[in-house]
Amino acid sequence: MWNNLNYLIDILIMWYLIYQVYKRFNNSHAMQLLIRIVSIWICYFISKHFGLHLTSFLLWIVCITFLILFLISFQNDIRKISSEINPLVRIIAMIRKVFKFTPTNNTLSILGDSTFQLLEKGLGAIVIIERKEDLDSIFRSPGEKIDAEIRTALMESIFNSTSPYHDGAIHIQNGKILRVGCILPLSERQDIPASYGTRHRAALGITESSDALAIIVSEERREIAVIENGEITKIDTKEQLTEWIMLRTKSNENSIDFKNQFTLNNLTNNWKSKFFILACLILLSNFGIDEKVTPSNILSNFSESETARYKVPISFYNIPKNLELELDNFKVIELQVSGRKNILNFLDEEKLMIRLNLKNSEPGENSYKISSRDVIMPDFLKIVSFSPKKVLYRLKIKN
Repeated sequence: MWNNLNYLIDILIMWYLIYQVYKRFNNSHAMQLLIRIVSIWICYFISKHFGLHLTSFLLWIVCITFLILFLISFQNDIRKISSEINPLVRIIAMIRKVFKFTPTNNTLSILGDSTFQLLEKGLGAIVIIERKEDLDSIFRSPGEKIDAEIRTALMESIFNSTSPYHDGAIHIQNGKILRVGCILPLSERQDIPASYGTRHRAALGITESSDALAIIVSEERREIAVIENGEITKIDTKEQLTEWIMLRTKSNENSIDFKNQFTLNNLTNNWKSKFFILACLILLSNFGIDEKVTPSNILSNFSESETARYKVPISFYNIPKNLELELDNFKVIELQVSGRKNILNFLDEEKLMIRLNLKNSEPGENSYKISSRDVIMPDFLKIVSFSPKKVLYRLKIKN
C-alpha cells in the first residue's frame, strides 16, 4: 500500500485540509460541534462492525443531521476557510502583485481626504475596500456598477441624502469605485453596543464574512471608524486613515510568501496535533474504509436490502514477463454481498469478478491477501465478506 503513490497523495491532501479546519476552528463552538460529529461517526462504525443495524442506521442519520446543522450554522467561517486555503486566491494575489493592482499613495490620500470631507458636511457613508476575497457572492445586493476613479465630489454626490445610493455602500476594487448602493449582510453579534446603528452592523457583517476593509462615516456620532475582521477602530486624522489603509492593502501584496510556509519552524509547530490527525487518517484508511463508497451505496441505506452469496472465479494480471503460473486451477472465492432486493434478484453473476495483481510476485510460492479493491462488481452492491481471504499460488521461471 505504501508503494501506491495515489494512496500517499490522498492521505497528504486530507491531512492538510483537516489540519486547516482544526487550526481555524480550534477553541471555538464550531470545534465542539465537530468533535460531537466525529464521535457519533466513530460510534456508527463500531455499531456497524458488530452488526447493530438499527443502531448504526440511527447514528448515521444523527451524524448527517449534525453535519447539516454545522454547515448552516458556520457557513461564514467555512466560506473564509475555503477562501484562505483555495490556491486560486493565492494565484490571483500574485497576479495582482505583478500587475500592481493595488491603490497608489495618491489614491489613498484622495480617499482619506474625501472621507473627512463627508464627515465635515455631515454625510454618513460606508466604504468597502476589497482585498483578496471576491465580495460579489457576499453582498445582499450588488448595487450599481460605475467603475469610476475616486473623487471627493463623486463621493459627496453618492452619499448625499437626495441620492438613490446614499443608504448603500461603495465598493472599491483595484483603487477604483467599482459599485455604489451595495447592500451588505448585517452582523448577528450580540455584543455590539446599542449606540452603533445599521451602518456599523453592516460593516461588521462584511468584514466578518470576508477579508475586506470597511470605513464608516457616522453623521450622528460625528466620527470615522474603520473595521478589519470584525474589530472596530476609531480614526482621528486623515493621515491616520491613509496610513491604516496603506498598511493593510500594501501588506496584502506581500502576504503570499511560499518560502516561509515551509520552514522547519512552521512544519514542526503544533506537531502533536499534526501527528494525531495523520495517524488517524492512516488508521482510518487501513481499517475504517474497506469498501467502495458511492452515491448508490449511500442511497441503498434507505431501501429494503438483503444479502446473497456467489461463487466468483479468480483471474490474474500483471504477471512478470519472465514468470508463469505453475498451476492455474485455483478455487473460486465465495463472495457475500448486500444490496436492494429487487436488484439482487436480477443480478448477472458474470459481472462479479476477482482480479489479483501479481506485479510484485517472485519465483516460487507466493500468497496474496484479497481486499475489496480486487473485487469487481456493480457500484450499487456492498461487500459483506469473502472466503478465503488469502490465496496461495506458485510461479516458475519460463523456459
